Amino acid sequence: LQPALDDALALLAKRRRSMEVELIRDLPAATLWVEAGETRLRQVLGNLLANALDALTEKGPPRRLWLSAQSTPEGVTLYIRDNGPGFCMEALGRAGEPFYTTKTRTQGLGLGLAICDTLIRAFGGELLFANHKEGGALITLRLRAGAPGVSLQASEDSRS
Repeated sequence: LQPALDDALALLAKRRRSMEVELIRDLPAATLWVEAGETRLRQVLGNLLANALDALTEKGPPRRLWLSAQSTPEGVTLYIRDNGPGFCMEALGRAGEPFYTTKTRTQGLGLGLAICDTLIRAFGGELLFANHKEGGALITLRLRAGAPGVSLQASEDSRS
């Protein structure tokens, strides 16, 4: 999980810094192995993190993005939380629905979260959307535990 997460964060680092978003990481020191193709996982994480930054665009400082994870023998749960406005009630029920967006027409088609949800389900995982009790959005990404050296990348590449 960490290499894909680090890559996604690196791609968004300049934008995050220009927006003055504080990144708060609470991730286990041990490597988190998950059953997922690295390319697709990087795509999902990049999209989820970009959406979190989008949510913080209209918010004044302080802007914060939290990343935390828990690992069990069955799998890994990654939490992505921001201190933006959170999801409106309609968006909570429709966030993973194709073509649903709260953005303007020029900002998005409403496919990003639907694609993320489809990819995570293909890995046998789950993507959940909620509002955090202290405000902001909370995205929960659950993936099955993987084994070191075992990658779904080969099967992922054959589908591309």
